Amino acid sequence: MHKDDARFHRFLWKGPSSEPVLYEMTGVVFGDSPSPCQAQYVRNLTGEEYGTEETAFRVKRFFYMDDYSDSHDSEEDAIRIAIGLMNALKEGNFNLTKWSSNSANVLNVVGGVNLTERIIGEEEAKVLGLRWNTKKDTLGFTLKNFSEQNTALRGGAF
Repeated sequence: MHKDDARFHRFLWKGPSSEPVLYEMTGVVFGDSPSPCQAQYVRNLTGEEYGTEETAFRVKRFFYMDDYSDSHDSEEDAIRIAIGLMNALKEGNFNLTKWSSNSANVLNVVGGVNLTERIIGEEEAKVLGLRWNTKKDTLGFTLKNFSEQNTALRGGAF
């Protein structure tokens, strides 16, 4: 955090037998209201400063918070782009890990998650709330089994 911005991140601390003391944060704190926006801004800026034009575009376009989802026509393209992303973002301490792919070759090069380490199942990865079967290359979702339907209106009932 820039030192001029610290004044906007102040907090009071009072011990059991002391007067309140005013502190200023010197770094961005996870959970602070602007933290998600700041993290995305810095990630995008890192992509621009340390990556190619294509890398910068993909950093801005294919990330949702800390999840990167993309698709490629060939294993070679997937590997080239993944390595470019990892190298550029590593410069800003954004270490991309836990890659998933429907290609064992891609996973071997980029260091993806071993299929046996996955919590969801041997052939599934979770992608933005969807289930991706990496063997069949299909997307799906799971519904809970609802036994009854309750509907209510604010201020009234049916």
